[in-house]
Amino acid sequence: PREQHLIVAAGVCAALHVARLPPAVAALQQALAITLVQAGFLLSIVQVAGMLLGAVMGAWADGLGPRRSMLLGLALLAAASAAGASASGAAMLMALRALEGVGFLLVVLPGPGWLRQAAPPPTVMAALGRWSAYMPLATALALGIGPAAVEALGWRGWWVALAVVTTAMALALARGTRDARGTAAAPAHPTQLAAA
Repeated sequence: PREQHLIVAAGVCAALHVARLPPAVAALQQALAITLVQAGFLLSIVQVAGMLLGAVMGAWADGLGPRRSMLLGLALLAAASAAGASASGAAMLMALRALEGVGFLLVVLPGPGWLRQAAPPPTVMAALGRWSAYMPLATALALGIGPAAVEALGWRGWWVALAVVTTAMALALARGTRDARGTAAAPAHPTQLAAA
Protein backbone atom coordinates (compact mmCIF):
# COMPACT_ATOMS: atom_id res chain seq x y z
CA PRO A 1 0.00 0.00 0.00
CA ARG A 2 2.84 2.44 0.71
CA GLU A 3 4.14 2.09 -2.83
CA GLN A 4 0.64 2.69 -4.19
CA HIS A 5 0.23 5.78 -2.01
CA LEU A 6 3.55 7.16 -3.24
CA ILE A 7 2.55 6.65 -6.88
CA VAL A 8 -0.72 8.52 -6.34
CA ALA A 9 1.05 11.24 -4.34
CA ALA A 10 3.49 11.72 -7.22
CA GLY A 11 0.54 12.25 -9.57
CA VAL A 12 -0.96 14.81 -7.19
CA CYS A 13 2.38 16.59 -6.93
CA ALA A 14 2.73 16.77 -10.71
CA ALA A 15 -0.82 18.03 -11.10
CA LEU A 16 -0.14 20.80 -8.58
CA HIS A 17 2.11 22.36 -11.21
CA VAL A 18 -0.82 22.46 -13.62
CA ALA A 19 -3.24 23.87 -11.04
CA ARG A 20 -0.91 26.30 -9.29
CA LEU A 21 -1.19 29.05 -11.90
CA PRO A 22 -4.74 30.44 -11.42
CA PRO A 23 -4.09 31.73 -7.87
CA ALA A 24 -0.98 33.54 -9.16
CA VAL A 25 -2.41 35.18 -12.30
CA ALA A 26 -3.15 38.53 -10.65
CA ALA A 27 0.32 38.66 -9.08
CA LEU A 28 1.95 37.74 -12.41
CA GLN A 29 0.01 40.46 -14.20
CA GLN A 30 1.15 43.00 -11.65
CA ALA A 31 4.78 41.89 -11.44
CA LEU A 32 5.51 41.01 -15.08
CA ALA A 33 2.80 42.98 -16.92
CA ILE A 34 1.40 39.72 -18.32
CA THR A 35 -1.73 40.25 -20.43
CA LEU A 36 -4.89 38.19 -20.17
CA VAL A 37 -4.05 36.51 -23.49
CA GLN A 38 -0.59 35.53 -22.22
CA ALA A 39 -2.15 34.29 -18.98
CA GLY A 40 -4.49 32.14 -21.05
CA PHE A 41 -1.55 30.62 -22.90
CA LEU A 42 0.21 29.94 -19.60
CA LEU A 43 -2.90 28.20 -18.30
CA SER A 44 -3.40 26.03 -21.38
CA ILE A 45 0.13 25.19 -22.47
CA VAL A 46 0.28 21.98 -20.40
CA GLN A 47 -2.92 20.74 -22.04
CA VAL A 48 -1.48 21.61 -25.45
CA ALA A 49 1.65 19.62 -24.60
CA GLY A 50 -0.56 16.66 -23.69
CA MET A 51 -2.47 16.93 -26.94
CA LEU A 52 0.58 17.28 -29.18
CA LEU A 53 3.14 15.12 -27.38
CA GLY A 54 1.03 12.54 -25.57
CA ALA A 55 1.73 9.62 -27.90
CA VAL A 56 5.47 10.35 -28.12
CA MET A 57 5.78 10.88 -24.38
CA GLY A 58 3.80 7.71 -23.73
CA ALA A 59 6.25 5.68 -25.81
CA TRP A 60 9.20 7.35 -24.08
CA ALA A 61 7.74 6.75 -20.62
CA ASP A 62 7.07 3.11 -21.51
CA GLY A 63 10.68 2.70 -22.62
CA LEU A 64 12.03 4.25 -19.45
CA GLY A 65 9.84 2.18 -17.19
CA PRO A 66 7.32 3.69 -14.79
CA ARG A 67 9.65 4.42 -11.88
CA ARG A 68 12.36 6.10 -13.90
CA SER A 69 9.78 7.99 -15.92
CA MET A 70 8.11 9.36 -12.80
CA LEU A 71 11.43 10.30 -11.21
CA LEU A 72 12.59 12.08 -14.37
CA GLY A 73 9.25 13.88 -14.66
CA LEU A 74 9.39 15.07 -11.05
CA ALA A 75 12.97 16.27 -11.57
CA LEU A 76 11.92 18.26 -14.64
CA LEU A 77 8.99 19.77 -12.76
CA ALA A 78 11.16 20.77 -9.81
CA ALA A 79 13.84 22.27 -12.05
CA ALA A 80 11.35 24.20 -14.19
CA SER A 81 9.55 25.51 -11.12
CA ALA A 82 12.80 26.64 -9.49
CA ALA A 83 13.91 28.33 -12.72
CA GLY A 84 10.49 29.91 -13.16
CA ALA A 85 10.89 31.70 -9.83
CA SER A 86 13.51 33.91 -11.48
CA ALA A 87 11.58 34.52 -14.71
CA SER A 88 11.61 38.11 -15.91
CA GLY A 89 8.85 37.89 -18.51
CA ALA A 90 6.06 35.89 -20.08
CA ALA A 91 8.26 34.27 -22.74
CA MET A 92 10.52 32.58 -20.18
CA LEU A 93 7.52 31.47 -18.13
CA MET A 94 5.90 29.95 -21.21
CA ALA A 95 9.05 28.04 -22.14
CA LEU A 96 9.35 26.68 -18.62
CA ARG A 97 5.63 25.90 -18.58
CA ALA A 98 6.16 23.79 -21.71
CA LEU A 99 8.97 21.94 -19.91
CA GLU A 100 6.59 21.39 -17.01
CA GLY A 101 4.15 19.89 -19.50
CA VAL A 102 6.77 17.31 -20.47
CA GLY A 103 7.48 16.58 -16.81
CA PHE A 104 3.79 16.27 -16.06
CA LEU A 105 3.29 13.71 -18.82
CA LEU A 106 6.31 11.68 -17.70
CA VAL A 107 4.78 11.44 -14.23
CA VAL A 108 1.14 10.75 -15.02
CA LEU A 109 1.29 8.58 -18.14
CA PRO A 110 2.86 5.55 -16.43
CA GLY A 111 0.83 5.94 -13.22
CA PRO A 112 -2.09 3.60 -14.04
CA GLY A 113 0.18 0.89 -15.46
CA TRP A 114 2.48 0.99 -12.45
CA LEU A 115 -0.47 0.78 -10.08
CA ARG A 116 -1.76 -2.28 -11.92
CA GLN A 117 1.59 -3.95 -11.31
CA ALA A 118 1.97 -2.76 -7.71
CA ALA A 119 -1.53 -3.60 -6.47
CA PRO A 120 -2.58 -7.18 -5.64
CA PRO A 121 -5.24 -8.33 -8.15
CA PRO A 122 -8.22 -7.97 -5.79
CA THR A 123 -7.30 -4.33 -5.07
CA VAL A 124 -6.42 -3.11 -8.58
CA MET A 125 -9.72 -1.33 -9.17
CA ALA A 126 -9.54 0.40 -5.78
CA ALA A 127 -5.98 1.57 -6.55
CA LEU A 128 -7.04 2.92 -9.96
CA GLY A 129 -9.98 4.63 -8.28
CA ARG A 130 -7.57 6.46 -5.98
CA TRP A 131 -5.44 7.40 -8.99
CA SER A 132 -8.46 8.97 -10.68
CA ALA A 133 -8.57 11.57 -7.89
CA TYR A 134 -5.06 12.93 -8.48
CA MET A 135 -6.12 15.91 -10.60
CA PRO A 136 -9.21 16.96 -8.60
CA LEU A 137 -7.21 16.69 -5.37
CA ALA A 138 -4.34 18.76 -6.76
CA THR A 139 -6.75 21.39 -8.07
CA ALA A 140 -8.48 21.62 -4.71
CA LEU A 141 -5.14 21.91 -2.90
CA ALA A 142 -3.79 24.55 -5.28
CA LEU A 143 -6.93 26.66 -5.15
CA GLY A 144 -7.16 26.26 -1.38
CA ILE A 145 -3.53 26.91 -0.48
CA GLY A 146 -2.35 28.94 -3.47
CA PRO A 147 -3.94 32.33 -2.70
CA ALA A 148 -2.57 32.35 0.85
CA ALA A 149 0.84 31.16 -0.38
CA VAL A 150 1.01 33.86 -3.05
CA GLU A 151 -0.03 36.49 -0.55
CA ALA A 152 2.54 35.35 2.03
CA LEU A 153 5.44 34.39 -0.24
CA GLY A 154 4.74 36.18 -3.51
CA TRP A 155 4.36 34.28 -6.75
CA ARG A 156 8.09 33.56 -6.88
CA GLY A 157 7.94 32.03 -3.42
CA TRP A 158 4.97 29.90 -4.53
CA TRP A 159 7.08 28.59 -7.42
CA VAL A 160 10.02 27.84 -5.10
CA ALA A 161 7.73 26.12 -2.58
CA LEU A 162 6.42 23.75 -5.26
CA ALA A 163 9.98 23.07 -6.43
CA VAL A 164 10.87 22.05 -2.86
CA VAL A 165 7.73 19.91 -2.46
CA THR A 166 8.39 18.19 -5.80
CA THR A 167 12.02 17.48 -4.90
CA ALA A 168 10.88 15.95 -1.61
CA MET A 169 8.31 13.86 -3.51
CA ALA A 170 11.00 12.59 -5.89
CA LEU A 171 13.23 11.58 -2.97
CA ALA A 172 10.33 9.80 -1.24
CA LEU A 173 9.45 7.95 -4.45
CA ALA A 174 13.07 6.96 -5.03
CA ARG A 175 13.44 5.60 -1.50
CA GLY A 176 10.01 4.03 -1.12
CA THR A 177 9.60 2.18 -4.42
CA ARG A 178 11.48 -0.25 -6.62
CA ASP A 179 11.45 -0.86 -10.35
CA ALA A 180 8.24 -2.50 -11.51
CA ARG A 181 8.55 -6.06 -12.74
CA GLY A 182 8.15 -6.69 -16.44
CA THR A 183 7.01 -4.29 -19.11
CA ALA A 184 4.86 -1.41 -18.05
CA ALA A 185 1.20 -1.69 -18.89
CA ALA A 186 -0.15 0.62 -21.56
CA PRO A 187 -0.53 4.15 -20.16
CA ALA A 188 -3.82 5.95 -20.10
CA HIS A 189 -4.73 8.05 -23.11
CA PRO A 190 -3.27 11.58 -22.78
CA THR A 191 -6.64 13.24 -23.28
CA GLN A 192 -7.73 11.65 -20.01
CA LEU A 193 -4.70 13.01 -18.16
CA ALA A 194 -4.23 16.67 -18.95
CA ALA A 195 -7.75 17.96 -18.35
CA ALA A 196 -7.40 20.56 -15.65
